[in-house]
Amino acid sequence: TVTTYFIISSPFISYFFYTEIRIRDLPEILRRSASSSAMVMLLIATAMVFGQLFTRAGIPRQIAAFFIHIT
Repeated sequence: TVTTYFIISSPFISYFFYTEIRIRDLPEILRRSASSSAMVMLLIATAMVFGQLFTRAGIPRQIAAFFIHIT
């Protein structure tokens, strides 16, 4: 697919267009990229878990009832 093509070809494209990136810098670049991606995925997973817990506990319904009661 197109996504696979870009994932495979992006290191070669960056090597020719960004000459300041050297081959020996790639492991560090990939490590930092993986670390950043892992942090974002952890945040998303945590938000999904809390969303499920709040929904099962009925907290959104209680908040809505509170605001309806105020007005």
